[in-house]
Amino acid sequence: MIDRRPLVPAAIAGLPYPWNVDGLSLGGPPLDSWQPNPERRATALKVLRSCLEYLMSDAPRYGGELPSLNEHFADEWISYDHTFRRRFPTLDTLSRDAIRDWLAENVDPQRLFGREWEVPPDDVVDNLGRGWVYGTVSTTTRVLIAWLLPGVRAIGTEDDPARGEDRARLLDLLKEAAPKLPGDEGVLSIGVIWSLEEIDAIGYLRMVEQHPGAPEPTRLEAKRYREEYEQELN
Repeated sequence: MIDRRPLVPAAIAGLPYPWNVDGLSLGGPPLDSWQPNPERRATALKVLRSCLEYLMSDAPRYGGELPSLNEHFADEWISYDHTFRRRFPTLDTLSRDAIRDWLAENVDPQRLFGREWEVPPDDVVDNLGRGWVYGTVSTTTRVLIAWLLPGVRAIGTEDDPARGEDRARLLDLLKEAAPKLPGDEGVLSIGVIWSLEEIDAIGYLRMVEQHPGAPEPTRLEAKRYREEYEQELN
């Protein structure tokens, strides 16, 4: 049964520029000219909250390795990736109808999916769309964190007193999310938390290690940081 909830949740579809742009990278446009300041950091933290809430939700369960995205897709998608990105430059341009039209106009279904059709079927449209949304939000989350980190590592200064508050907000967001995030994002969050707190994070790392609901990679990453620190003490 196809899930008829919105393909792109409202909070994600409404992300502000530049965080709604597909294919973000820290050194590329538009972020290469998007210099941090207190107002932009505050916006970025709100965007990060929305991204983390999405990644913690049920939505990612519809992405990833699904029946209609089989080995044909994995091998051949690179031939279509650029065209798809040009058609859907921001998340708010993505919809089931638009994806169906793009598939009908651009894709050889036998080559990409190993199956034939006259009209792109619902499961292909839904799985491709949800997988794309998940991948885009995951990338945006990583770029957001990398963009925020330099501006919050230093304690607040007279010209930017909000640094310390923003650092605390970033830590709060990541600490709340880390045990509930999928493995890769949880592992990343643990590393960032350690980089910002080090010894002050030991108690938190122990909690994550013992968290019954945390993915195993996240628990193991928390254990690794804790054990490495304790070994340095001996």
